[in-house]
Amino acid sequence: MNQVTPALFAKADCPEQMIQLSVEEIRSIIRPCGLSPQKSKAIHRLSELLLADHNGAVPAIWRHWNNYLGWATKPPA
Repeated sequence: MNQVTPALFAKADCPEQMIQLSVEEIRSIIRPCGLSPQKSKAIHRLSELLLADHNGAVPAIWRHWNNYLGWATKPPA
């Protein structure tokens, strides 16, 4: 994902801008990192949820993240 983040953020670097992109536009940008159909939908939906639930701000408390589609913390290796 780090390889495609600069290109994605050049188009939209906040939830307000991200929801202006279509899921297909997001998919075309993030395609090189794999699983783009699911990830593009999750990015778009997360942007909508952040706007609705937190006025576009990213929650600082980790427990809030577990409520969002497409988000999961990685267990220790």
